[in-house]
Amino acid sequence: MKLRTAYFAAFFSAIIIFLPSIFFSGKLLIERRMIQTMDRDLVKQLDRTVNLLRYIALQTDSTLKDYSSWDDTYNFAGDLNREYIDTNLDIAFFSWIQLAAIAVLDVNGDLLYGDAVDGEGNYDPGLLRNIEPRITPSLPLMDGESPIRGGYFMLEGEDLFLAVKRPILPNDGEGDPAGWLVFVSRYTPESLGAYGDLIDVDFSLEQRRDYPFLAEERGHEAELSYPSPDRGEARMLMENITGDRKLLLTVTQDRTDLAHLLHSLRLFYFFFIGLTILIAGTAFVYLLISIIGRLENLSRQVQDIKNGNLRIRRVKTGGSDEITLLGENINDLIRSLESSRQDLEENENFLNRLIN
Repeated sequence: MKLRTAYFAAFFSAIIIFLPSIFFSGKLLIERRMIQTMDRDLVKQLDRTVNLLRYIALQTDSTLKDYSSWDDTYNFAGDLNREYIDTNLDIAFFSWIQLAAIAVLDVNGDLLYGDAVDGEGNYDPGLLRNIEPRITPSLPLMDGESPIRGGYFMLEGEDLFLAVKRPILPNDGEGDPAGWLVFVSRYTPESLGAYGDLIDVDFSLEQRRDYPFLAEERGHEAELSYPSPDRGEARMLMENITGDRKLLLTVTQDRTDLAHLLHSLRLFYFFFIGLTILIAGTAFVYLLISIIGRLENLSRQVQDIKNGNLRIRRVKTGGSDEITLLGENINDLIRSLESSRQDLEENENFLNRLIN
């Protein structure tokens, strides 16, 4: 194999191996690490949302416990006196503890008294009619450290409702329950975001009974998806106390900065690859001209001398490197050969004169 061919093969083999290695190493090590960091933050936001909902349920249940174990509430469940309503269940009461509805049920779970307010704080009988079928049946125990009887549900729209239920008992806790007291809170995505300083939170009803989960190893059933390069979503199913449709909690993450950063990083990859090719190409041409070209020229001159070209008495290499030193050594060899040839010719002429 000629030196030029070997040099071409070595150069392009190195380029073919080196550049893809740099590109894919960057994608695997840098881009993947950045995406994993954003994914972990997205899952943390989902965890924060779930913990916030649990905290809200605990707070609501704590307030409900105070009212359900109050003697006045116990008496109200028996006689439904108007004085209790006017004093304790006016419109300000709903705003004070952020309730959407309140209901008093008998021991069988039938509605004795109830009222509801809309999002603007006005009485809304229609909302109570929609809520009643969801709170009159027996409510399940919610998951969590403290057992709370209640759950979440949705009506038409995006609002999430939390219903919490406790038995109405006398203040001393002695005696049979007079019924059930139910608090219903309303939470919009905006109010939850402001409450917990969260990113975009959304709730919806999932039509399917089963949902594909991709991240069960994170400690809860969750799915990560990427509807667009600048948006990430984490989803988790929540128990819905009404019907067979599941509540789908979705936390959305703005990845615009990440998308721009990845785009800039990919541009840098191409710039680096282009710069590498330019530098390597320049080095290739320089080596090709300054080394291989000079070696080929030296080889031709030596070949001409070997073939008896008398016009070439010395080889020319140019420069001041090892190739120049090789050329000078060849010239010294040529001079030594010429000197030996001259000595032979002189001796031959001397012998011829002696003979003649």
